[in-house]
Amino acid sequence: MKAKLMTRCLILTIAIIASFAFTTGAHATDFTGNNSNVSNISEGNFYDTSTNLYPNGRVTTGNFYNSSKNYGTVTTGIFNNTSYNLATASFRGTVGTATFNGGASIALSSYNLGDVTNGTFNAYSRNTANGAIRGNVGTGIFNDNSYNAADVTNGTFNEDSRNSGIVTTGTFTGYSYNASSGTVGTATFHDCSANEGTVTGTAKYMYADGGLITIGNGMYWGSGSAGSNVDQDDSAITQWVFTGDDPYAAGYNDGDLEGATFNGYSYHNMGVVTTATFNDDSYNWNEVVNATFNDNSFNAYDEWGIVTNATFNDNSYNAVGGEIENATFTGTNVNDGAITGTTTISAGATLSGTGTLGTLIQGSGTISSMDVVIGDGVMMSPGSSPGILTISDGTLTWEGGGTVVFQIYDTSLEAGTGWDLIRLTNGALLDITATSDDKFNIIFEGLSGLPDTLGQPLNFNPAQNYSWLFVDSSDGLISGFNLNKFNITYRGFTDLAGGGFTLEEGSIRTKFEIGASPVPEPATMVSILSGLAMMGFRRVRRLGKKR
Repeated sequence: MKAKLMTRCLILTIAIIASFAFTTGAHATDFTGNNSNVSNISEGNFYDTSTNLYPNGRVTTGNFYNSSKNYGTVTTGIFNNTSYNLATASFRGTVGTATFNGGASIALSSYNLGDVTNGTFNAYSRNTANGAIRGNVGTGIFNDNSYNAADVTNGTFNEDSRNSGIVTTGTFTGYSYNASSGTVGTATFHDCSANEGTVTGTAKYMYADGGLITIGNGMYWGSGSAGSNVDQDDSAITQWVFTGDDPYAAGYNDGDLEGATFNGYSYHNMGVVTTATFNDDSYNWNEVVNATFNDNSFNAYDEWGIVTNATFNDNSYNAVGGEIENATFTGTNVNDGAITGTTTISAGATLSGTGTLGTLIQGSGTISSMDVVIGDGVMMSPGSSPGILTISDGTLTWEGGGTVVFQIYDTSLEAGTGWDLIRLTNGALLDITATSDDKFNIIFEGLSGLPDTLGQPLNFNPAQNYSWLFVDSSDGLISGFNLNKFNITYRGFTDLAGGGFTLEEGSIRTKFEIGASPVPEPATMVSILSGLAMMGFRRVRRLGKKR
């Protein structure tokens, strides 16, 4: 009896071991070379150019390597190297859950052209298109330089990945972006991500705070468009702020914005900003309508910074190639670029550099170490209303056709408050190169009120002689003075009682003498003033410097 029991136990043990061995010993079917699977298998490994064929190739778990491909149906698929999920006009490879592991470059990566319910794309792998045949993914996660060029219902883009296709709902994080050819229905942008394409619905920015968007190191606002831009609380974005502490990786703007502030090495790179403030070493590389430059910020170089109206404060700088229509300078600033319209040097400001200053130069500051030419079509008007414009250690040239306007407001006051003065200091030179045949224009302008109200000056008595100092050369030089080089005229005065204006040499003084024949405002001078007032400047739009 005991022997029979032991025998039965031994048989049962052998059966269990055999069963276990059979169960655990089952392994995947390998396909190599040009072999294909045309049946229903649990697990398959596909190597070389092997294929899971449509329509009977069915694999629960499929591993694809090298240049192998899936035409059939796979429940869970892993695509490595240059393997792919394929589609043609007549059939499509179908995968429930797919992982595309990519490679060192796009040319050496796996990809999808078929149908995937849930796909993860890594390291240069891609959901792609071939003509009308487009990879279709339900939920796609794109990592590490992978990208979508086809159709995704719900896409998450991470770590330098991008969308160039069509996504219904997209989330972008970590330097990922919606590329210029990408379209997203509703998009959410985190951290360093950006939009360069089209968002047909709402673009939400999760690094927003109460309507304030802060775009920091390595981040940028793209040139794309959105149905509406909102912050994380679904509030409309009211302010864009770009910042950074690294001159090589700061935040920057590539798009069109109504208003923006740039701080700490950040910059405006492309697009057009309506109103921009540049602070703390930030700079402009493209087009701005109204710009303020503070704290060592500057307007670009190499003909890229194009600004309509600019104010420069606190050691800011218009660099070589910077093009500005109208500029106002306060503090100590440098202009090495081109100003084509009005240049205003505010009281207390100092402007130096090698650039040009436009067709109207005015203000009560200092032009230092610059050569300024008042030639044909250019007007200088010291002060803003009466004031003193100082030329220090440079050359001011009066050429034929140029114009200076000297304003007289109150004869009881002094130069700078009662009337205009140009002061030459530190050896500055006024070089009068006009000739008797090509004269320089001097206009004496009477003001009855401030600012710039034309009329009879206060405390002016036309029955009295006057001598007003208009160019002070006590610390400078005047070369080429001759009365026959000037057209002298006036405007604003309502009663001269037979008196007239002339000049006297030395530090240039204007004399008003009773009984002298007044010089009327001739038609030629009216033409000059009208031409300067109506002069327009055609702005040449250039593409911004690309990053």
